[in-house]
Amino acid sequence: MYEVMKRGRKKYNIQTKARRTHFDFHQYWNISYTERYSDGSEKDFKTFIRAKSYSLAKSLLKRRLKEDDPKIKIKAIQGFMFHKDYKSDTGKKLGFKEWDQIKN
Repeated sequence: MYEVMKRGRKKYNIQTKARRTHFDFHQYWNISYTERYSDGSEKDFKTFIRAKSYSLAKSLLKRRLKEDDPKIKIKAIQGFMFHKDYKSDTGKKLGFKEWDQIKN
């Protein structure tokens, strides 16, 4: 970390680049978001969306949730693109079983 700051360069992050890119083919996105209800309570959710860009995945999520219940407010949307070096929450790379579950 110190070495990176010393040279004045930012650390490369594949997710930052992926979020800014519009791909020619669909990618799988791991989207986490919070729903806020009219009584003030909140609940966290996680879903997989197949889209050509992060912004498209977010708009698909918002549109779908608005169709389900227009009163719910959506906040704290975060998305991560699945890629060959993607690691799960436990820090392990995804295996064939996990990739198959994502695609289904």
